[in-house]
Amino acid sequence: MHVLVIPMGSAGDVYPFVAMATALRQRGHRVTLLTSGAYQWLAEAEGLDFVPLISASEHEELVANPLLWHPRHGAEFFCRSIVLPGVRKVYDLVAERNEPGQTVMLAPPWAMGARIAQEKMQVPLATMHIAPLLFRSAYQNRRMPMFPVPDWVPPFIKRAIFRIGDWVMDAKFGGEILQFRDELGLPRVSKIMTEWWNSTQLIVGLFPEWFARPQPDWPPQTRLVGFPFYRPPRTNADATRISIELREFLAQGDRPLVFACGTANAHQEDYYRTAVEVCQRLHRRGILLTQYPQQLPRELPATIRHFSYVDFDELLPHAAGLVHHGGIGTCAQALAAGIPQLVRPLNYDQPDNGMRLKRLGVGEVISPARFTTRRVARALDALLTSADVQGNVRVCKERFTDEAPTEQVCLLLEKLVSPNPQPVP
Repeated sequence: MHVLVIPMGSAGDVYPFVAMATALRQRGHRVTLLTSGAYQWLAEAEGLDFVPLISASEHEELVANPLLWHPRHGAEFFCRSIVLPGVRKVYDLVAERNEPGQTVMLAPPWAMGARIAQEKMQVPLATMHIAPLLFRSAYQNRRMPMFPVPDWVPPFIKRAIFRIGDWVMDAKFGGEILQFRDELGLPRVSKIMTEWWNSTQLIVGLFPEWFARPQPDWPPQTRLVGFPFYRPPRTNADATRISIELREFLAQGDRPLVFACGTANAHQEDYYRTAVEVCQRLHRRGILLTQYPQQLPRELPATIRHFSYVDFDELLPHAAGLVHHGGIGTCAQALAAGIPQLVRPLNYDQPDNGMRLKRLGVGEVISPARFTTRRVARALDALLTSADVQGNVRVCKERFTDEAPTEQVCLLLEKLVSPNPQPVP
C-alpha cells in the first residue's frame, strides 16, 4: 500500500509519525512523508519519499515567534498560522497522490485536509493522537490550559460546557473549513475541532492505558498502542563528539539533574537561569539541553554542561531527575528510565501530561509564574528523597513491556486498505 504520513508541528510531534513511517517502509510499503521542510533530512536519512508542506525557513520563522508558546494565545496562533493554512494544501497533495484501493493516510487531527480527503475521496484515514489531551470526557477530566474543570463537576454540566466550547471554536476557526467544504460539495459539519476532525474509521492513541485510562465516552474506534520510542539517525562527526563528551561528563561525578524545555522553544532565558541556580542550591551537577544556546547564561559553572541535543535513552538512565516542559515524548522517556520528573508546562498537552505524572506519583508540576529557584529546589529535593516517589518510578519503569506500538499501528493501517474500508473491529 501507499501510506501518506502527514505530521505537523515540532520534532516531538513529527518523530512518532516518522517511527511509524520507517516501520511501514520496512514492511514493504511505499511511504511518503508530508511535513515541514525542516525534516527533509530525516526523511532522506530514513529512505522515505518527502513532500514539504512549508519550507524550512518558514518553519524556523514560526518557531521563533514567542506567541507559539504563549499560555493564552499559543493555541490560536498555532491554528491560524499552521493548521488553517495547511487545509487546502494537504487536501490537494493527497488528491495528487491518491491511488484508490492502495492509499491510506496517517495524520494528527489538525491535518484537517486529510479528514476532508477521507470524506470526499474515500481515502482511508487513521487519526493519531500522540497525547491524551484531545480525548475529552465528561467523566475523568483532562487538564486544559487556561480552562480547568474539576473532576467533581457532574457530567451533565461538563457536557453543557463542551457545547459552549464547541460553538465558540466553530465560530472562531470553522469558517475556512466550512467554505472549503462548500466548494467541494460536502455538507456542513459542527464540533470541528473536537469531534469531526477525528477519523470515523480509526483513532490511534500513542500511550498506554495505565497512563490515560479510556473513558466511557471516548470514540469507540479508538485503539491505544503504548508509547513509541524513536531515535533519529545521527551519524555525523558532531553527534559522535557530543556522545563522547556526554559519557565523559556522566563519569565525572554523581548523577546530574537534566533540564529541557522542548526542541521548538527558543525564549526561555529565565528557565535556564533558574536551572543553574537550582543546581547550585542543591549542590547537584546539571545538564542543560537546548538547540538555542542564546538562552543560556553567558558562563556556566564547571559542574553544569550544555548540550544542543542528546538521545534521552543514552542520558536519562544516568540522571537523578528531569525538569522539563511536559511534552509527551519527554514524559515517556523519563518514565521508561525510572526517574522523577518536575514539569513546568506552558501550553498545549503539557499541563495535562504533568497532571497525569502527578497522579502516578512520579512527578510534580510548577507553573511558569511560580517557577522560582526556591520552589523548584524544594520540589526537586522532595522528589529525589521520597521513598514513595522512588517506588512509583520503579513500578512505571517495569510497565514498559514489549508492546510493539509501531507494529500494532502497521497492522491497523493494513486493515484499513480494502475495497470497502470499514472501522477496525
